[in-house]
Amino acid sequence: MDTKRLAAFVKVVDVGSVTRAAALLNVAQPGLSQQILALEHEFKTRLLDRSPRGVTPTSAGQALYRHAQRILRQMDEALVNVREADHMLKGHVSVGLTAWSKASMLAPDLVEAVHDAHPGILLQVCDTFPLPFSEMVLRGRLDMAYIYGGVTARGLDYLDCGTETFVLALPPGLAPDDDTPADGRFLASLPLILPPDTSFQRRMVDRTCAEYGETPDVVAEVYTLEVLGALLSRGIGGAVLPAVIAETMAARADLRIVPMAQEMTLPMVLCTPEGEGLTDAATAVRRILLDLIGTA
Repeated sequence: MDTKRLAAFVKVVDVGSVTRAAALLNVAQPGLSQQILALEHEFKTRLLDRSPRGVTPTSAGQALYRHAQRILRQMDEALVNVREADHMLKGHVSVGLTAWSKASMLAPDLVEAVHDAHPGILLQVCDTFPLPFSEMVLRGRLDMAYIYGGVTARGLDYLDCGTETFVLALPPGLAPDDDTPADGRFLASLPLILPPDTSFQRRMVDRTCAEYGETPDVVAEVYTLEVLGALLSRGIGGAVLPAVIAETMAARADLRIVPMAQEMTLPMVLCTPEGEGLTDAATAVRRILLDLIGTA
């Protein structure tokens, strides 16, 4: 299989246009179209749906796009390793660590451990909300992701990594007078600082309040724990957080940790491409990440 054709196909899918892809690759548009047609002939199926607005991958095209991303990364890694001709693992590895979770707290330890064990690996850590990390792994944008489970997708492997328990973190002015655990009605009575409504954490809070016929009073949506910590310390609102994060924040600021009347937990999983989808460098990072998860 011609990897140049695969690279051309990936570029066409990324930009959604054969003409724009040809300009970016500095090749003639008819020639690029022929490369795509040759791939479709090789796989004996249509890979792109074409319209006046551009192109989108078919189901077969999406599958090829995922595999092409991995093949091209593996080829880049092979070239580096062969040219260097030493025993040091090299390559670029991307890891998703779910924001607002104990997963994101592992980032500094993971970067340090990978750097110490494999200095030739360039590690990219993503710990924000905009795109579902499982989808990014499926599309080849991430090598792996340590995320909340509960939803599975074809083409991915999920390794069970335990559960995460949630509590309510409150500034003194919002804390109850006694030690009564918080239920959904009490949650709905508070100003809350929450992650975006696409997150598992947010949906869990919504469900807990809905059991009492209530909706949460969201006064702010934030993406980072740094901003969250600042807002909590100013008494803007409370937050439903993993216990380990709430305890860390309470050690730095005057916060009250209130347990939930109904246990709030989410499963944690390590998500990777199905089958043999990891490069040697990514496999080494996965091993280190699992060691850190086991000791966290």
